[in-house]
Order: sequence, then structure tokens, then C-alpha cells
Amino acid sequence: MRRSLSRRLVIGATGLLCVIAATILLSSADVADRAGLVAVAIDNELGSGQVSEEVRVFLDGRYVGVLTVNQKSPTARLTATVTGAGRHGYRLLTRRVVKGRGVKVIRSHGDVVIDGRRDLFIVADEKGRTYLDR
Repeated sequence: MRRSLSRRLVIGATGLLCVIAATILLSSADVADRAGLVAVAIDNELGSGQVSEEVRVFLDGRYVGVLTVNQKSPTARLTATVTGAGRHGYRLLTRRVVKGRGVKVIRSHGDVVIDGRRDLFIVADEKGRTYLDR
């Protein structure tokens, strides 16, 4: 009897902690919406002839994460939060390995407009420069 009571208490306490954690997570998302924060997804995929690519992403001067693609995982997605819709500065530090050409490190920066469409893509132009695009 005593063991079953303690077991029920442990299960009840665990359930209560889960409810509290869910409430905190949901309320923090609500606060982010009211504060004007905007979540944006940044996607990358392995390009033609690439063996791998690693892109460190900075938005508005703040490091938000790294996207790593290779032949085993040819796509990657990173979700970041910015302070509202509008024009935001970005900086990318890319380390790319291209078959037959070796390693190339590329630093790029610019501005990107984030609005209702919240997906951004890592793009490389014909000269191999990397930038963010919608």
C-alpha cells in the first residue's frame, strides 16, 4: 500500500511538472508575439559539385546558429528570431568543400527584408559568393 501511494505521488508530481513546463513554453511564445518578435526559417542545401558546406549565420549582429550540409544530410534548416518585420542585417561565414577544388572560406554580409514570408535561403551566385535571399 505504501509503495503504491508513493508511486502515485511520483506520477502525479511528474504530470504536474509537465503541465507547468507546457504553460511556461506557451506563455513565452505569446510574449514573443506581443513583443513583435518574428521567427524566421533559414534553409540551405548542398549545391552541385559540393562535398560539404557549413554556414555560420549572424542576424542583426547576433550569432543565431550554423547550417551544415553534406552528402549524408543534403539539407539543413535553422530557425531564428528577429525583432519585428523589416530590414535586418546579416553576416555569413561559409566554409565550402567543392569536389576537385578543395576548401573555400567565404565571408559575406548584407541586408534582407523579413516580412510575412518568413523563409530565407542560403544562395550562392555564379562567382561562389554566398548570401541570404527570400
